[in-house]
Amino acid sequence: MNWKNLRERAGKKPWVFLYMLIYFPWFFILEHVVQDRYYLIECRLDHILPFCEYFIVPYLFWFVYVAGSFLWFMLKEDDSMFYRFSAVMFGGMTIALIIYTLFPNGIHLRPDLDASRNLFTWLTSLIYKADTCTNVFPSLHVYTSAVIAIFFSKSRLVREKPGMKYVLYAASGLIILSTVFLKQHSVLDMIAGNVMAWALCKMAFVEEDEEEAVRKNRRGLVPR
Repeated sequence: MNWKNLRERAGKKPWVFLYMLIYFPWFFILEHVVQDRYYLIECRLDHILPFCEYFIVPYLFWFVYVAGSFLWFMLKEDDSMFYRFSAVMFGGMTIALIIYTLFPNGIHLRPDLDASRNLFTWLTSLIYKADTCTNVFPSLHVYTSAVIAIFFSKSRLVREKPGMKYVLYAASGLIILSTVFLKQHSVLDMIAGNVMAWALCKMAFVEEDEEEAVRKNRRGLVPR
């Protein structure tokens, strides 16, 4: 696919990314405003799960994963699928921002790191410096990764290459686990992100799911 074809496939779709002009200012304002007074999010399991710096690899891969997923749905899937994917991604991000605004929250789970111990602790220390320990419930790392996995399971890519579903599930799963093993999020944040992803994707595909249920019922009624 050459540059001209890419431009034709993209069409006017990039306009949806204007949403970032709303998201980033809102999020960064919250990062600076929510400093001291917030609800502490944690559970007993948070203190049982160990810190593991190697999970910084899937955690950082998330940035490529999200960008690559948007590119795929914009260039390879039909317009309806791309706009639905964008609506669910941005809709969930907006819901999360509203929660952060009305219910300021944060964690106290990060360990004292020796950044010089290895490359992975150094990278983790950079994330700790760049990202505050607030605005964590629900986790957007978790939410977006779960949405990507669900949408790809219904994509042309997986229809043509069914094995890719398991690769994408594994990628999303590792990113989701990285949030708790790096102590960037509580297990509660992880659960909330997954529940929100399931609920919004369920609404996005309600018609397809109903049609699939009808087809299955019809197949079950066909005499053999």
